[in-house]
Amino acid sequence: MTATAAFALRTPDLRLLLLALLWAAMACLWAVPGSAQPVPQNEDARLRIGDILSFALPGEPALNGDFAIDRRGRITLPEVGPVEIAGRTLGEATTLIRNTLARAYRFVTPLQVGIKERRLFITVLGYVGKPGEVDLPANSTVQEAIAAAGGLQQGAQLDKLQIRRGTRVTVFDYKKYLDTGDTSILPVLQPLDVLFVPSSPATGNVQINFDSRTLSDQGDAGDTRTAIKVFGEVNRPGSFAFKDGMTVVDMIMRAGGVTRFASIDRVRVIEEGEPKVFNMRTYLDSGNAALMPQLTPGATIFVPKEEEEIRRSVRTVYVIGEVNRPGSFEAPPDARLLEILANAGGPTRFADTTRIRILKADGATETFNLVSYSETGKGPLPEGEARPLRMVGRDEPARPAGRSRRSGTAGRSGPRPDRPGTRRRAGHHP
Repeated sequence: MTATAAFALRTPDLRLLLLALLWAAMACLWAVPGSAQPVPQNEDARLRIGDILSFALPGEPALNGDFAIDRRGRITLPEVGPVEIAGRTLGEATTLIRNTLARAYRFVTPLQVGIKERRLFITVLGYVGKPGEVDLPANSTVQEAIAAAGGLQQGAQLDKLQIRRGTRVTVFDYKKYLDTGDTSILPVLQPLDVLFVPSSPATGNVQINFDSRTLSDQGDAGDTRTAIKVFGEVNRPGSFAFKDGMTVVDMIMRAGGVTRFASIDRVRVIEEGEPKVFNMRTYLDSGNAALMPQLTPGATIFVPKEEEEIRRSVRTVYVIGEVNRPGSFEAPPDARLLEILANAGGPTRFADTTRIRILKADGATETFNLVSYSETGKGPLPEGEARPLRMVGRDEPARPAGRSRRSGTAGRSGPRPDRPGTRRRAGHHP
């Protein structure tokens, strides 16, 4: 055997040896600290959009480097153009690439293809800071995708986030994940997913700058069909999300509680078109759970205003005339006149408290001198009867027609023309 023939026999062995050395060098390069972590090379691994492939072909600089699979599932090879490989296994893709390159290169059998890094291309839209496409590591979560898109905006509806994958839409409760930390609530992201963050219905249909605290005061309901509407004499009327086990009192507390003018003994609860009257005062006094109406999705709670009700009972006392807050008042059986008068705000500055008239239910009239009683502390107070009418009269002494009382002075006549022979003092005004 000649030397030339021996060299020819050894040439394939040398090529294989060089290829093995080159592949070992690339493995060392992947292991350099700070570089992308290498992906385990599995011939059965399916290639995805966003994967970065590493090519190694001795003697061809153009085929030694990284090639990324684009959003169409293709890589673009020198001299031959795009090749669609997404969805194929690594072994199938390597064979296809070699066959395609063989049209432009003579010797491509030693070509080695590996997965260098896996990436995730998704689109984040809706109420986020920077909606658009984001490029993430392959194992990224929904929370990382939202952070890459600039985070959530004020007014985002957290319990109705969507993952759109082709024609399929998956809705999940991101708020529940934030409350519990349960990662099983979050869908696993795949390449080309669209993550959509909707706006809360509380934001309305007009784009305005608002404070999230003000927005939350209007309610947190996401589904108007099941929301509990609370309005009337509450501090923060709005629509609130229905949750199992919540009571009428719970919903009123979520609405900020009742105002000072609320009539809590006549709370209306409307469920499926049927109104019910809930006496919250009796419930709070007795603690009887049987008095509490059962809430259903879509119910309405109305807390009426006390002044708007016409109340009439054996305990009702009407106070009219020169008092600061005239109206009807519920008086216990042992209520005294001074207590009832104090509930009405007391007499005004124009009241004639020497002639308080008490109209009783039987039609009898009694006069009471509050001035004399307060000065001496003597004398009986009038006894109350069923539905008495108590009136505080106005101090208006008889005076000639055409005369008017001077403002701020009770019982004094108004301005008079100067009398003959009298002299007006400097600075004095009539």
